[in-house]
Amino acid sequence: MKKAIGTIIGSLIFILIILAVFSSIFFITDQMFNLFSNQITKLSFESEKQSEKLEIISSAFNKYLPKRFLINAAESSSGNIFSLIKPLDDNYLTLNPIRPAAIYFTNVTFDFEEIELVGYTTGRISIVFSYDISTSLTQEVYIFNWITNNWDLVDTSSYSTDVLFSQKIITVSNPGYYISTNFTAKVQIFASSTVFFKAYYDYISFKIESDDPNTQFVITYILNNSPFSSKIVSVVVFNSTTFQREDLNITIPSSSLFLIKIKTYIINSNIKFITNLGNIFQSTISN
Repeated sequence: MKKAIGTIIGSLIFILIILAVFSSIFFITDQMFNLFSNQITKLSFESEKQSEKLEIISSAFNKYLPKRFLINAAESSSGNIFSLIKPLDDNYLTLNPIRPAAIYFTNVTFDFEEIELVGYTTGRISIVFSYDISTSLTQEVYIFNWITNNWDLVDTSSYSTDVLFSQKIITVSNPGYYISTNFTAKVQIFASSTVFFKAYYDYISFKIESDDPNTQFVITYILNNSPFSSKIVSVVVFNSTTFQREDLNITIPSSSLFLIKIKTYIINSNIKFITNLGNIFQSTISN
């Protein structure tokens, strides 16, 4: 009887030892799995962090880039909206004229959106353009007046020889007439000649001037070149003496151009954006 009890007790001890060993193995295996999983997560995070590529296309006070354009009369042979956001970058909108009557002409409208309605004094249209011509050409620039519901002619220029990416800056008074209640402005360029020509538009912007520093907005256009969406969680505007920080929650989809507006009183400054991956993208703010 004692021998049988001893055998049973010995068997139970043996089973407990086996269970303890297997339990230890499973525990170690679970720890190893968690460690391995954490390493994979860390590697994936570092890979995303290195692959995040945001480019600050423009960062300026109250300066807007076109959100879209409409070709009213012409044939486009190259270019898109990204062709118009950087000057002198060998990327431009190319138009061939049409000839419905006695002259050849091109006509294209550029839309600017999300414009802040604050105490503005003047507006400024900046265009970088080129024309391939063999005779005289006339360029007219219009801006849409939302009060009269008409296009106002704000500049007329004539050219007799090839124009190689010249810059034209046009000032308009009463900019409130040209900004709609849905924060939109429209600029139209009309070019005409008696013979065939090519029109190239490389850059266009619409800037609002204000004498009140309390109405300054930093308008930043960010291009997301990452293969995934990027989230901006904070922004800092700063100069050598002071800074301003704000929390953000802005997601920029992949391959898209995004506008971010920050109200600030800090002039002669820089701006930096921090993403949820910990990357920092910085730019000087131009006037």
